[in-house]
Amino acid sequence: MTKLWGDTTELSDFTKKNLEAHLERILKDKGRISFRELIKEIWQPYHLLTHFIRIKVLISQLEGEGKIIVDKEENISIARLSYLDTNGFQEVSIWDLEHRKKEVEKKKEIIRRYQNINYLS
Repeated sequence: MTKLWGDTTELSDFTKKNLEAHLERILKDKGRISFRELIKEIWQPYHLLTHFIRIKVLISQLEGEGKIIVDKEENISIARLSYLDTNGFQEVSIWDLEHRKKEVEKKKEIIRRYQNINYLS
């Protein structure tokens, strides 16, 4: 029996991240979308059960991670975090925070690599 996201862990991670990125773009454009509209948006000409299950599982996982909010009518929206800044209250989406965190990690890695270079050799 094949796995839901793919046969290998690399394919599984890639498929899941790709679908999450697609959902992020849709939600940033529309702000809120129902589950039915999401199914039509992602797989327009056909609705296979495996694709439906993949999307449903992804939605429940992202809701559990606190990245999206799903209401009773199955409308999906981006989860936002409010924080107090010097300019007052600011709102930012969870995905934006994750992207910033990845950028900071990249910059830390670059700094770490430059610190390990022996300039005298």
